[in-house]
Amino acid sequence: MRNKSNSGPPLIAEALLLIPFLLLGSAAVAPAGYIISKFIDVPWYLLSLVLITSSLLSLWYPVEYIAAVLSRKSRKPSKEELVRFKTVIETIERKAGIQPRKWIIVVEKSSSLNAFTSGRHTLGVTTAALALSNKIFEAVIAHELGHQLNRDTWSTAIRAWVMSPLRLIVRVAQAGGFLFAAAAVFSGAALFPAALFALTVWFASIPVLLLMPLTAYVQRRNEIAADAVASALGYRDELASMIMISQKDELTGWKRLTASHPEPENRLQALYR
Repeated sequence: MRNKSNSGPPLIAEALLLIPFLLLGSAAVAPAGYIISKFIDVPWYLLSLVLITSSLLSLWYPVEYIAAVLSRKSRKPSKEELVRFKTVIETIERKAGIQPRKWIIVVEKSSSLNAFTSGRHTLGVTTAALALSNKIFEAVIAHELGHQLNRDTWSTAIRAWVMSPLRLIVRVAQAGGFLFAAAAVFSGAALFPAALFALTVWFASIPVLLLMPLTAYVQRRNEIAADAVASALGYRDELASMIMISQKDELTGWKRLTASHPEPENRLQALYR
């Protein structure tokens, strides 16, 4: 179910946006693939192919479940919370006329009003959002299910999977840089390795930084599209109330360019357009 007037980028646009991330992830593991090929008779690009093809596992229920269980930020809902979740989800699925799905439900301990969804099965809210009235809570969940109906969470999950090696390399380089920088205080010999690691982090970050505005633009369009789904299901006014409740300070400059959510007034205008 999709409101075309407020729809986000089509799936083809989501797929095209994946391409540079697939290339970055492949490039991150290519050196390791080359080293492996010197010891084992396999193509140097095999590791890159494995990374790309395995990214579909990010949409598989068992993998999502393990990720949810291992998350330090989230917990399983209590029995009462789970009953509330299931009742709301079943209501929305019935309104949308979609087949019930087996969901992974999580609660994140936070004083911020927020809800989120990922992959094909994960739905979550913050503890603060659990205090919302039933109708507004329904609107929030309807918005998250809107993301699932529009399938924009698929590309997000795949993107995170293929970028995980690059993130690991950056973290290792950062840790190595700090260690060598500390050593450089006592020994000038460590200065070159520290500078080398710093340059590695800097160069690895440039492509990601360049892609951030485009990725954020697509995310903002996806938020508008998810709002449209919730509105079409009868939650327009409740969603508008939620948007006004969670209003934040106006962003400027780079933060505004890379914000994953539209400004509240833009969301409200789209809702009542």
